[in-house]
Amino acid sequence: MRYLLTSLVCLIAFSVLGQESGLKIDNKSTVYQKTFQGKIDNPIKFTEELKHIDGIRLIDNIIYGEISIPNSEVKKSIYNVGKKPLNTIIFILRTSVKAQIKIEIKDDRYRVTLSEIDLKFIDEYPFEGEVNQLNEYTLNKKGEIRNRTFKEAKLVYDELFERYFILEQEHNQEEQDW
Repeated sequence: MRYLLTSLVCLIAFSVLGQESGLKIDNKSTVYQKTFQGKIDNPIKFTEELKHIDGIRLIDNIIYGEISIPNSEVKKSIYNVGKKPLNTIIFILRTSVKAQIKIEIKDDRYRVTLSEIDLKFIDEYPFEGEVNQLNEYTLNKKGEIRNRTFKEAKLVYDELFERYFILEQEHNQEEQDW
């Protein structure tokens, strides 16, 4: 009985952990992926209404493009999650974000995936203008997660990206049927 109960608890824990949403590591790369509830009747109009997205392409009900989010929006997210600039890691505090975007539309929900997430330093000598991938800060040279920096990046960037893409409440359906 004890073995059965332990097995059940482990199975539930692993299934919950296996379906992370938001900022995560996928194939030694930092990506953002989240499923949102909301019907998108006109995909092109939907993306045109989103801020800071360029190069919009619609292929087989999947929207592709590039998103550029200014540092002022990143700073709003820092405050929204209850952090202060003095205790925020510099690569979050002093950068704007640029990434490849993919929005998959299905029934009454859509899944947003951001990949190739680049950070551009905006005003901090000697880094001004320097562009680095988010991976450089969230993963070590072996491709393993740097816990503190990943945790802080996840907190801020999850809030930032969710503000941009949410129509209604997050969809609770399993991610497996994509």
